[in-house]
Amino acid sequence: MQKQFLIIQTAFLGDAVLATGLLEKLHAHFPDAAIDLVVRKGNEGLFALPIRTPIRTPIRTPIRTVDPPGRQAPPDPVGPQAPPAPVGPQAPHAPPGPPSLPAPPLHSHPFLRNLYIWDKRQGKTRALFKLAAQFRKQRYDHVINVQRFLSTGLMTVLSGGKETIGYDKNPLSFLFSRKVKHQVPDWRVLRGKPAATGVHEMDRLNALIEHLTDGTRPLPRLYPSEADYHAAEQVALPQGPEAETLRKEETPQGPEAETLREQYEAEALRKEEPPQGPEAETLREQYEAETLRKEETPQGPEAETLREQYEAEALRKEEPPQGPEAETLREQYEAETLRKEETPQGPEAETLREQYEAETLREQYTRTHAGSLKEDPAVPSTYITIAPASVWFTKQWPAAKWIGLIKVLPKQQRVFLIGGPGDTALCERIAREAGRGEVLAGKLSLLATAALMEGAAMNYVNDSAPLHIASAMNAPVTAIFCSTVPAFGFGPLQANGRVVEHPEPLYCRPCGLHGHKACPEGHFKCALDILPEQALAQGH
Repeated sequence: MQKQFLIIQTAFLGDAVLATGLLEKLHAHFPDAAIDLVVRKGNEGLFALPIRTPIRTPIRTPIRTVDPPGRQAPPDPVGPQAPPAPVGPQAPHAPPGPPSLPAPPLHSHPFLRNLYIWDKRQGKTRALFKLAAQFRKQRYDHVINVQRFLSTGLMTVLSGGKETIGYDKNPLSFLFSRKVKHQVPDWRVLRGKPAATGVHEMDRLNALIEHLTDGTRPLPRLYPSEADYHAAEQVALPQGPEAETLRKEETPQGPEAETLREQYEAEALRKEEPPQGPEAETLREQYEAETLRKEETPQGPEAETLREQYEAEALRKEEPPQGPEAETLREQYEAETLRKEETPQGPEAETLREQYEAETLREQYTRTHAGSLKEDPAVPSTYITIAPASVWFTKQWPAAKWIGLIKVLPKQQRVFLIGGPGDTALCERIAREAGRGEVLAGKLSLLATAALMEGAAMNYVNDSAPLHIASAMNAPVTAIFCSTVPAFGFGPLQANGRVVEHPEPLYCRPCGLHGHKACPEGHFKCALDILPEQALAQGH
């Protein structure tokens, strides 16, 4: 019988990102299970795929998706971009509503069946009981509460799950069928001490499902759609006169020539110039074989190339050069081609292939998807992202420091300032005073932002949600910790993540688990003493 899991995570954005690690691991151990998730209003953008205008060409290898049983994805919409569809709990076999109702949402996360939204603004308690009633109808095998709040404890108890799991610090944990010890170090013990290691939040989350799976640490993961990658790509397209074609999306037309490479290959076919590559049964080989068979010699004064000389000579002799010792014109041609790496040489060789290769190197950005930049270390990304904001003042590196960082960044790198709509003013100030920077705060969806971060040379963040988005996308990240410390368990998860913090222990740091609206000591040394050069040195 198919197992049913419900995960309850109604905290802030970063917590919801980390909870995706549970989706990954539960699916790995129970591939046929139905997994549902509860998030607070505002975090559904991590999981729900808005309706968008279909894109003309694929941006990324299609993501493997799993639709809920009994539901098929609707056809691609046409016409102007529609607003995102409202997201709410979905019964797996719910019949389609009348035409006047909004279309059901699509899930961009392949392992998620139902997404429940707890909208506290419409009556917190009333909405809670309404959700609990829907949970009881599902008859979940396992309800996993990853929070320590009374409200989610009540949600867990009322869910009717056969097994209810949560942390021992939840006020209603005595009513859970399984309690797990929550291990967070006391910030007072860490104060003034050298950097220490602690249990990561992902290990704390894994403790909730370890009895169902195993002890290995799960990792979070997000699944931007092709439309999200497309949106990120349009932002990150190369700039400058030589990138005008790419930026304006003036791609070659016709079913046989959708990309610049395809245009090159089409022209190469017209010019009888063979495409290159170890796998290629090249046009040259076909042409030469056919020429020898038909005894057709290239004609015209323009046919004075090394290849044509070889072919003409081969026809005159009516036999190709033989033996390993034969220093034939063909061998010379092939050796010369290899020496030149099969690339036309000289300033006069302005072929479309050279233009393509030169443009690839100059622009250092492919037309496939942002993530492909990491696949070719010889083509580094030309942009970085900065997420300068945080909910807590003492977790936020001051604006003057971000401005200083931008000023010492390499001039050839574009700078994107990212965040939510509420971060726009801060980002605009930083860009204005730094003299550079493109403000994207509030202009990209959560998953499009994640796609953009994946392709960046570096992502600079505070101890905040963008740090966890970077971990979920395996994107390079430099996290600046001010009043908090990585020992709390919220540091980078991937090998390409780095931490920048005060170089020496401070008597007042950390000053709390989450942060404060102002520095309790009034000096804010934990942030002001971190120099932009420190972040740059560790971030590149």
